[in-house]
Amino acid sequence: MKPSFTKGQPIRASDLNALADMACSNIIGGRGCAVTRLGKKIVVSQRPSQSLQRGSLYGNVWKLSAASGRVKWGFDTGGEAYSVCAAPNGTVYVVGERNNDWSDGGDYANVWKLSSSGSLIWGVDLGTSDDAHEVQATNDAVFVGYYDSAPKIAKLDPDDGSVLATVGVLYGSAVNRHGFAINSTQLWTWSTVSSAQGLRAYDHDLSSIYSVTPPQTGLVDIAWGIGASDDLVALGTAYSLRFGALGITNDTLAVISASTSPVTQFVVAETASASSAPIPYEIHGNVDCEENYIAAAYFAEEGNRATADKRISIARLYDTGGTRLHDIWLSLGNTGGAGENNDIAVDESANLFFYASELSVAYMEGVLIDGAAENLYRGLFAFDIDTGAITWKWSPSAVEGSGGQNGLLSVFADRNGHVYTTALTSREPFMKVGD
Repeated sequence: MKPSFTKGQPIRASDLNALADMACSNIIGGRGCAVTRLGKKIVVSQRPSQSLQRGSLYGNVWKLSAASGRVKWGFDTGGEAYSVCAAPNGTVYVVGERNNDWSDGGDYANVWKLSSSGSLIWGVDLGTSDDAHEVQATNDAVFVGYYDSAPKIAKLDPDDGSVLATVGVLYGSAVNRHGFAINSTQLWTWSTVSSAQGLRAYDHDLSSIYSVTPPQTGLVDIAWGIGASDDLVALGTAYSLRFGALGITNDTLAVISASTSPVTQFVVAETASASSAPIPYEIHGNVDCEENYIAAAYFAEEGNRATADKRISIARLYDTGGTRLHDIWLSLGNTGGAGENNDIAVDESANLFFYASELSVAYMEGVLIDGAAENLYRGLFAFDIDTGAITWKWSPSAVEGSGGQNGLLSVFADRNGHVYTTALTSREPFMKVGD
């Protein structure tokens, strides 16, 4: 219902709500919101009395039970959702891009804050027509990696999404998913692009506290994976990673102490087959750290243990001494499109580690996971830490992903019984619970 106004008469609350609904519909495609402008930014807050449109599971951001894979809620960003995290207090943050109709109609980097029940609290446009690809949060701050003329990491106020501080970072790091990681006091980011190699650490005010630059000899491609706990920082999926000052010379996974005087704990020269050569540079993924475990995700354009014409993803789990505990190979078939944005998370309290694939997985170790075509593809897997066995598997779509359209782009474990994942496009998931 459109609001109506009479000159000289008080504005009714119902008219204000109608105005908010109209504005919210233009901004996020939903109803039941209050809208605030912060300078060039738009902040959208949902009124608790209103419900989101469509079914409660519809969206491109989902919260699932870590134990069972049951979907608890879905949220539709109205755009593309690249990454998700949850603060210790249960608040959820999502980053991506969407077309902001109130501006020039272009796609803009956006951040959304959700309650633990999936209700929108605010949404912020960062004022740049590029993407926001990574988000991590404490109860007191939100950190977002995005591109605004150059790669940046921004610290946002969790109350309203306003930018408190920014720092320019190395080329290619913050704009990639998994381009930085935080622990309770630090933020770590890095890149191995040959023109700007280095590893950097900041405190939570984004003041620099450590940096190291490796030798500039030889082409070292971009690194996509970094994870941090209060004790360790894991650097993963680079090709010929070189940080000579840390004793890292030609490795694809390295773990150092989370210190301003870091000490290397272990390095691994990963291989994709029986070959002794390290995993090639086109393999990307993420790493995640817990107190006693490190999980690493990999992707290869071609080749697996059985054939040479299959794309593969690999989920690996290590202890903090560098012993590989599990080595799980997931064949992606002959499909085209992207696939390097696979993600991984470990949750020691749930005794599980989780793997999300941008291309839905059809095979595992060369064997079909399911026989029926409508149940063939899965994008999110939960593995038992002790045995490596699948606890459950889930997908939001019944058809195979291509270029991320039906696959999943991120996974985050809050270590409080829940796991979160995102996709490019919104839908009502055909699976309500993992199988």
